[in-house]
Amino acid sequence: MTNGSLMRRHSPKGPWTIAGHQPVLPRIARRGFLAGGVAAAALLAIGGKASSFEVTSVASPFPAVKERPGVVPWRVLSKVTGDGWAEPFAFGPEVELLDGTEVTIDGYMLPYDDSPEQNEFLLSAHRAHCPYCMPGGMPSMIDVTMSKAVPLTEGIVSVRGKLELVRSDGYGLLYQIVGAVPA
Repeated sequence: MTNGSLMRRHSPKGPWTIAGHQPVLPRIARRGFLAGGVAAAALLAIGGKASSFEVTSVASPFPAVKERPGVVPWRVLSKVTGDGWAEPFAFGPEVELLDGTEVTIDGYMLPYDDSPEQNEFLLSAHRAHCPYCMPGGMPSMIDVTMSKAVPLTEGIVSVRGKLELVRSDGYGLLYQIVGAVPA
Protein backbone atom coordinates (compact mmCIF):
# COMPACT_ATOMS: atom_id res chain seq x y z
CA MET A 1 0.00 0.00 0.00
CA THR A 2 1.11 3.52 -0.63
CA ASN A 3 1.82 5.92 2.16
CA GLY A 4 -1.39 7.93 1.59
CA SER A 5 -3.84 5.04 1.26
CA LEU A 6 -6.21 4.00 4.01
CA MET A 7 -5.87 0.58 5.52
CA ARG A 8 -8.28 -1.07 7.90
CA ARG A 9 -6.81 -2.46 11.06
CA HIS A 10 -7.95 -2.76 14.62
CA SER A 11 -6.16 -0.33 16.84
CA PRO A 12 -6.84 1.05 20.30
CA LYS A 13 -6.71 4.49 18.65
CA GLY A 14 -9.40 3.60 16.11
CA PRO A 15 -10.00 1.35 13.12
CA TRP A 16 -8.85 3.75 10.36
CA THR A 17 -5.24 4.81 10.00
CA ILE A 18 -3.05 6.11 7.21
CA ALA A 19 -0.23 3.64 6.71
CA GLY A 20 2.77 4.83 8.69
CA HIS A 21 0.91 7.80 10.22
CA GLN A 22 -1.33 8.70 13.12
CA PRO A 23 -5.00 7.60 12.97
CA VAL A 24 -7.28 9.76 10.81
CA LEU A 25 -10.14 10.17 13.33
CA PRO A 26 -8.34 11.48 16.46
CA ARG A 27 -8.67 15.10 15.23
CA ILE A 28 -12.40 14.85 15.95
CA ALA A 29 -11.74 13.25 19.30
CA ARG A 30 -9.28 16.04 20.22
CA ARG A 31 -11.88 18.70 19.35
CA GLY A 32 -14.47 16.94 21.48
CA PHE A 33 -11.99 16.56 24.30
CA LEU A 34 -11.10 20.26 24.13
CA ALA A 35 -14.76 21.28 24.03
CA GLY A 36 -15.46 19.08 27.05
CA GLY A 37 -12.51 20.60 28.89
CA VAL A 38 -13.74 24.13 28.19
CA ALA A 39 -17.24 23.19 29.39
CA ALA A 40 -15.84 21.59 32.55
CA ALA A 41 -13.74 24.67 33.27
CA ALA A 42 -16.80 26.90 32.82
CA LEU A 43 -18.83 24.75 35.20
CA LEU A 44 -16.07 24.86 37.78
CA ALA A 45 -15.83 28.64 37.45
CA ILE A 46 -19.54 29.14 38.14
CA GLY A 47 -19.82 26.25 40.60
CA GLY A 48 -18.95 28.39 43.60
CA LYS A 49 -21.71 30.87 42.73
CA ALA A 50 -24.55 28.38 42.32
CA SER A 51 -26.23 26.55 45.13
CA SER A 52 -26.40 22.77 44.94
CA PHE A 53 -29.61 20.80 44.78
CA GLU A 54 -30.69 17.26 45.46
CA VAL A 55 -33.49 15.28 43.87
CA THR A 56 -35.52 13.88 46.75
CA SER A 57 -38.40 12.40 44.79
CA VAL A 58 -39.62 12.06 41.24
CA ALA A 59 -43.29 12.58 40.46
CA SER A 60 -44.88 9.64 38.69
CA PRO A 61 -48.29 9.66 37.04
CA PHE A 62 -48.72 6.06 38.19
CA PRO A 63 -49.04 5.14 41.87
CA ALA A 64 -46.71 2.59 43.39
CA VAL A 65 -48.06 -0.90 43.98
CA LYS A 66 -48.78 -0.82 47.70
CA GLU A 67 -48.37 -3.84 49.90
CA ARG A 68 -51.56 -5.19 51.46
CA PRO A 69 -52.39 -8.23 53.59
CA GLY A 70 -52.87 -11.49 51.70
CA VAL A 71 -51.01 -10.26 48.61
CA VAL A 72 -47.45 -11.32 47.77
CA PRO A 73 -45.29 -8.17 47.88
CA TRP A 74 -42.90 -7.46 45.01
CA ARG A 75 -40.05 -6.99 47.51
CA VAL A 76 -40.27 -10.77 48.21
CA LEU A 77 -40.19 -11.66 44.49
CA SER A 78 -37.14 -9.43 44.03
CA LYS A 79 -35.05 -11.71 46.27
CA VAL A 80 -33.18 -13.26 43.37
CA THR A 81 -29.43 -13.35 42.87
CA GLY A 82 -27.41 -13.79 39.69
CA ASP A 83 -27.69 -12.01 36.36
CA GLY A 84 -28.83 -14.90 34.17
CA TRP A 85 -25.74 -14.57 31.95
CA ALA A 86 -22.49 -15.10 33.78
CA GLU A 87 -24.18 -16.33 36.92
CA PRO A 88 -27.47 -18.25 36.84
CA PHE A 89 -30.47 -16.85 38.68
CA ALA A 90 -30.94 -18.23 42.19
CA PHE A 91 -34.21 -17.72 44.05
CA GLY A 92 -34.16 -16.74 47.72
CA PRO A 93 -35.73 -19.03 50.33
CA GLU A 94 -38.91 -16.90 50.60
CA VAL A 95 -39.38 -17.13 46.84
CA GLU A 96 -38.73 -20.89 46.77
CA LEU A 97 -41.57 -21.39 49.28
CA LEU A 98 -44.00 -19.71 46.84
CA ASP A 99 -43.23 -22.09 43.94
CA GLY A 100 -46.39 -24.00 43.00
CA THR A 101 -48.63 -22.22 45.52
CA GLU A 102 -51.73 -20.15 44.87
CA VAL A 103 -50.93 -16.47 45.28
CA THR A 104 -52.56 -13.08 44.79
CA ILE A 105 -50.38 -10.37 43.26
CA ASP A 106 -51.09 -6.73 42.45
CA GLY A 107 -49.31 -5.01 39.59
CA TYR A 108 -49.47 -3.16 36.32
CA MET A 109 -50.68 -4.85 33.16
CA LEU A 110 -48.11 -4.73 30.36
CA PRO A 111 -50.02 -6.13 27.37
CA TYR A 112 -48.43 -8.05 24.52
CA ASP A 113 -50.78 -6.30 22.08
CA ASP A 114 -53.35 -3.49 22.08
CA SER A 115 -56.52 -5.62 22.12
CA PRO A 116 -59.27 -4.28 24.39
CA GLU A 117 -59.45 -7.72 26.07
CA GLN A 118 -56.30 -9.48 27.29
CA ASN A 119 -55.73 -13.21 27.76
CA GLU A 120 -51.98 -13.00 28.31
CA PHE A 121 -49.85 -10.13 29.57
CA LEU A 122 -46.95 -9.25 31.81
CA LEU A 123 -47.75 -8.19 35.34
CA SER A 124 -45.15 -5.76 36.63
CA ALA A 125 -44.26 -4.04 39.88
CA HIS A 126 -43.70 -0.86 37.86
CA ARG A 127 -45.53 0.88 35.05
CA ALA A 128 -43.33 0.75 31.94
CA HIS A 129 -42.47 4.12 30.45
CA CYS A 130 -41.40 2.71 27.08
CA PRO A 131 -41.69 -0.71 25.41
CA TYR A 132 -37.93 -1.34 25.64
CA CYS A 133 -37.33 -0.25 29.24
CA MET A 134 -38.61 -2.59 31.89
CA PRO A 135 -37.91 -1.00 35.26
CA GLY A 136 -37.01 -3.40 38.04
CA GLY A 137 -35.55 -6.11 35.82
CA MET A 138 -36.63 -9.73 35.53
CA PRO A 139 -37.75 -10.26 39.16
CA SER A 140 -40.35 -7.49 38.77
CA MET A 141 -42.32 -9.18 35.96
CA ILE A 142 -44.64 -12.18 35.80
CA ASP A 143 -46.01 -13.79 32.62
CA VAL A 144 -49.75 -14.12 33.30
CA THR A 145 -52.19 -16.24 31.28
CA MET A 146 -55.78 -15.60 32.33
CA SER A 147 -58.49 -18.29 32.35
CA LYS A 148 -60.84 -15.68 30.77
CA ALA A 149 -59.94 -12.44 28.98
CA VAL A 150 -59.94 -9.28 31.10
CA PRO A 151 -60.25 -5.64 30.00
CA LEU A 152 -57.05 -3.79 29.14
CA THR A 153 -56.22 -1.19 31.78
CA GLU A 154 -53.43 1.20 32.72
CA GLY A 155 -54.20 0.95 36.43
CA ILE A 156 -53.18 -1.59 39.01
CA VAL A 157 -54.78 -5.03 38.63
CA SER A 158 -54.95 -8.01 41.00
CA VAL A 159 -54.62 -11.59 39.81
CA ARG A 160 -54.82 -14.91 41.62
CA GLY A 161 -53.32 -18.19 40.48
CA LYS A 162 -50.57 -20.76 40.90
CA LEU A 163 -47.14 -19.09 40.80
CA GLU A 164 -44.46 -21.09 39.02
CA LEU A 165 -40.76 -20.30 39.13
CA VAL A 166 -39.30 -20.54 35.63
CA ARG A 167 -35.97 -22.32 35.94
CA SER A 168 -35.28 -23.12 32.29
CA ASP A 169 -32.76 -21.04 30.35
CA GLY A 170 -33.87 -18.94 27.44
CA TYR A 171 -37.42 -18.19 28.58
CA GLY A 172 -36.48 -14.67 29.66
CA LEU A 173 -38.81 -14.40 32.66
CA LEU A 174 -38.52 -15.81 36.15
CA TYR A 175 -42.20 -16.18 37.05
CA GLN A 176 -45.45 -17.23 35.43
CA ILE A 177 -49.06 -17.77 36.44
CA VAL A 178 -51.20 -19.91 34.13
CA GLY A 179 -54.99 -20.03 34.48
CA ALA A 180 -55.13 -16.85 36.56
CA VAL A 181 -58.37 -15.18 37.62
CA PRO A 182 -59.06 -11.59 38.66
CA ALA A 183 -58.61 -11.23 42.42
